[in-house]
Order: sequence, then C-alpha cells, then structure tokens
Amino acid sequence: MLQVASVRNEIRQKKFSPLYVLYGTEPYLIEEFQRTIIDHAVDKEAFEFNFAQYDMEETPVQQVIEDAQTLPFLGEYRVIVVKNPFFLTGKQEKKSVEHDLDRLERYVEAPSPHAIVIFSGSYEKLDQRKKIVKRLKKNGELLSFSTENEKVIFELLRERAETYGAVLTQQANERLLQLVGPHLSRLIGEIDKMALYAGDGGEITADVVDLLCAKTLESNVFALVDRVVRRNLPEAFVILNDLIKQKEDPIRLLALLVRQFRIIFQVKQLKESGYTQGQMAKRLSLHPYAVKVAAQQGKGFEKERLLQWLSEMTETDFAMKTGKMDKRLALELILTKLAR
Repeated sequence: MLQVASVRNEIRQKKFSPLYVLYGTEPYLIEEFQRTIIDHAVDKEAFEFNFAQYDMEETPVQQVIEDAQTLPFLGEYRVIVVKNPFFLTGKQEKKSVEHDLDRLERYVEAPSPHAIVIFSGSYEKLDQRKKIVKRLKKNGELLSFSTENEKVIFELLRERAETYGAVLTQQANERLLQLVGPHLSRLIGEIDKMALYAGDGGEITADVVDLLCAKTLESNVFALVDRVVRRNLPEAFVILNDLIKQKEDPIRLLALLVRQFRIIFQVKQLKESGYTQGQMAKRLSLHPYAVKVAAQQGKGFEKERLLQWLSEMTETDFAMKTGKMDKRLALELILTKLAR
C-alpha cells in the first residue's frame, strides 16, 4: 500500500504515467484509485470527449490502441479505462474476441504521451511470466489493491470518517469488523452513516456501532458464538431469540455455528503446527482478520473439547433433521452445553 500512496501523491501533483494496471481483491479500492486518476487528468468540460471505457470481454484491444493514439480534444490527456483485461492473467482467453497482443506490446513500448490507459480488473494476481505483463511493469505502474491488513482497513475507515469531521476509535473499528467483516464497500457505507450521526467533531464509538450497524445473519451468528465461548448464556439466548423471531431456520443457524467452531478448531491446530496468521488465512481460504478472530475465540479451549463440541453439534443436527427433537429446543440445549 506504500507504493499505492506514493503513486496517488504523484497523480495529485499531475505527474501521470501513460499506463496503469490496477488489480487485486478489493474492487472498491480499485474504483477509488481509478477515479483519482480521472478527476485529476480530465477536465470536466471536455469529459465526454476525453474519456472512454472498454470491456476486453466484448471489445478487441486494437480499438483501445486506436483510441489512445487519438489526440485529446480541449484537454491535455485522454483517459481510457480497460476493464477485464483477462489476457494479463492466467485465465483462459475468450475466443469470441480476438486481441492483437503483439500490437499492444508495441504500444506499451512507446505509449502516447497524450493518453493515460488504465487496465482494471478484480484479479488476485497477474501472470508475471507473460511478456505483456513484463512490459507493462517496465513502462507503467502495476498496483495491487487488497485489505488483508487490519491496520490498512482502520486507516481507510478513519480517513473516511475524517471527511465528515468525525473521529473513529480503535474499539469502534474492531466492533465494526466483527459485525460486518472485512467487506470494504459495506464498511464504508456504515462509516458514512455513523459519521453523519456523530456529526462534525463527534466520535464514532463501539456504542454507536452497536446502535446503527445493520446486522446480517453472519454477524449475528458471530455474536452468538462470541457469547457462547465467553460463557455468557443469557446474552446468547437474547441473540438466538431475535434470530428465531426473524424466521431464521434453527437447522441453518446450527450449520453456521458448526462452520465457525470448525474454523476455530482448524486455526488452533494450524497455530500449534507453527503456521503464521497469513499462512493460515491462505490455507483456509479466509481473510486474515477472520483467522485472528477465530484464534481469539479458541483461547482457553483444548482441541479435544472443540472436537467434542463439533461431534455433539453433528448429533444435534441429525436429531433436528430426523424429527427426533424440536428444532428450537435442540438448538437451545446445544448452546447450553457449549456455554457450560
């Protein structure tokens, strides 16, 4: 993210690269950076003449090159956004569109000084072995966008709150992540709402988050697990009753509980084997923050106890599905056992 910040500062000073490749797992950040380039490079009065966007799953890249070689009208630059440039990745090429990548490589070696071409796609990684990727890296800016670092998320949300004159506390940030998860577009929406509520000079606290944050099924189940591992059965039952009132199926709720306890067990097992948080996240296909939370929830519990709980929940699931027990009663009983 340091490279991203440095390049953003250059853009704000109107120091542009002719070529940008924006990729990663966080489309919100990609769109935000793309908007920064457009806002600083294209005059609003001439926007319709000097901005274009193409989808590489529908349009050949040759058309992009022809557009980039056209002089801007009433402005210094033309900005061209190239969406879904799958030919920069290991994805199989679409046969419905024929891309002349040799011509693109020649353009990248000598790009137009009057055009800014932005390749933009939500790809986890590029194929660094490809000649076109190597040339783009040499002659342009390759920027990766993700939010795997909790500190990065906090800084982004804190800066967003500051645009409204509000202050986001660390405790509120942690609570918001617990309820929403590391989904940046949703987090930004929640921050906008809470900052307006707090007002200029106000503070977004954990209490404000609890008051205003939209609750999802997953966040409620997370809160339920949190109360169970802390052996706070009264609050666990309050959350469960609210979920039942919302017509949530006890069998589905149990399945989500099993999933979270299985993650807790897997994280504990991998941690004992010497895995780092990042390695566990990759192994389990989870966000690092989810791994961190699971590790915290598993503190004070032996693996054998967690395995026993998983076994008992499996038995409860069978009893619920076969009609041997009332579904709600079965769920209440297993929660009581877990929190004992």
